[in-house]
Amino acid sequence: MRNLFRTKIGVSLSSALLIAAMLPQTSFADDSNSTANTGQYEIVYPKAQFDPAQASAMLAEGTATIEGRLYNTLDITGRSMPGLVESQRSAVAGVKIRLYPATQHFVEWQKNDAKQRSKFNDAPLVKLVNIGKRPKAYRFDDRVLQYRLETTSDQNGNFSFPKLLPGKYYLYSEARIEGSFMGTEVTGRTTYTNGYGQVVAARDETRPKEHFWFRELAANKYVDVKPNKSNIEANLKLK
Repeated sequence: MRNLFRTKIGVSLSSALLIAAMLPQTSFADDSNSTANTGQYEIVYPKAQFDPAQASAMLAEGTATIEGRLYNTLDITGRSMPGLVESQRSAVAGVKIRLYPATQHFVEWQKNDAKQRSKFNDAPLVKLVNIGKRPKAYRFDDRVLQYRLETTSDQNGNFSFPKLLPGKYYLYSEARIEGSFMGTEVTGRTTYTNGYGQVVAARDETRPKEHFWFRELAANKYVDVKPNKSNIEANLKLK
């Protein structure tokens, strides 16, 4: 019997959940309506009910393995560098990757959440202004977080989920990436004038300085395990 995580965890599934976590809790299991009105938000739950038995069955042991590499494409200054080849990507070690069964309840939530975030260009819900109506906050049954598998990336960023049944799964990871680089800072400015007192040239005075940065990144992907597949590659890019 696979050891599932059946206790509630304090980890966000996406930035949308970070926002939702600040909202008053409403139990979908005790509410016959798929929409709840709470404060300034219209909280919307999936119409498809969450089925714990289905989620548990989808996480039963099988013979397939999902494996991949967790990485980012940041340069030494913390800026994203798209188009890097495999050897240039930075492996992310020691970070948790979570796998959720793609139940109808979960997929409906994720689709609505992605549509909402895309519509408002990923703007935080607290900044949305809708004249005449409140912004929507899409949420799912809290029990979704109790049915998952978890692993940690190794020193090369590699991870794997063995013994999976055929089916559709959702992979998610998040990490804080930190770094520093040597640069300069301006300490003053020297100007040069001619005999008439007119400025004819100027030069910034600088000194070396170490600059520190950090980025809060996340990665997610659906992976479809076919009945005839034993090994599925699924790399995750933190962005």
